[in-house]
Amino acid sequence: MSTSSISSLTRASAPPSAGRARVDWRAVRHQLKQNPLLLVGLVVLIFFLLIGIFAESLAPHEPRGGEAQNMAKLRQPPDAENPFGTDQLGRDILSRLLYGTRLTIPSGFLVILFGSAIGSAVGAIAGYLGGSWDELLMRVTELFMAFPTIILAMAVAAALGPSTRNAIIALTIAWWPFYARMMRGLVLSVKPNEFVEATRSIGASRPYILFRTITPNAIAPIIVMMTLDIGNAILVFAGLSFLGLGPDPTIPEWGQMVASSIDYFAKWWMWFYPGMSIALLVMALNFIGDGVRDITDPRLRKM
Repeated sequence: MSTSSISSLTRASAPPSAGRARVDWRAVRHQLKQNPLLLVGLVVLIFFLLIGIFAESLAPHEPRGGEAQNMAKLRQPPDAENPFGTDQLGRDILSRLLYGTRLTIPSGFLVILFGSAIGSAVGAIAGYLGGSWDELLMRVTELFMAFPTIILAMAVAAALGPSTRNAIIALTIAWWPFYARMMRGLVLSVKPNEFVEATRSIGASRPYILFRTITPNAIAPIIVMMTLDIGNAILVFAGLSFLGLGPDPTIPEWGQMVASSIDYFAKWWMWFYPGMSIALLVMALNFIGDGVRDITDPRLRKM
């Protein structure tokens, strides 16, 4: 039987509540009206994204390299020339903050993208195949989950060496087990449904059943989890940078900017602006995650 025939029969046999990840735009509009925090989160996120896109045009000074340093203006408070002040090397904090948006936000998104993809694939295979495959994959998953996320990420980043790429790899390794565990449970809950049995009875292959029938009906909670996790990933990435396990110190990054101000706590502008940027972005992403959860889970809607 052809793939198109199997698809049509699968759609016909699947119940309306089978849960494919669809956007209920009426629910979205309702949540935007009923949940002002969701709207605030979207506005703040869009603001930071626009800053990252136009950082080169908005930055008043060069943020990187030797030309960014001004020995005559070390640790100067905010003034007309440097609205957010300067750091320990005389570099303009506002310019570094704007350019740091280009690194901090994409890094968090990449960690969750890679971690969710790897974890979901592992969990889906374990839940569908069962037996010895399930035991093997879940024991490996539990081995990774035995370590706190930040500790495992620190160990991997230290072993690989400090850099942006290695920090993302370290966080991905620390993050994927949570998605594997969740996806396994979702696959196990969807697998016994009649529409899955109908797909199997008409001769569909195992990969088709898993990735075209079961996974689309189990993916919605994963998307919600991803939305909620982006803020945490950005926070932990900033933590690695704070510990010296992230980007090179010459590269503008919010966590590294906070770390460089430890010895100058009285110079409040050196840690306040990057720290507040991290806090605002993480809060905005958490607001968005809560809103997405309310939209996708009818039991949580306040209609």
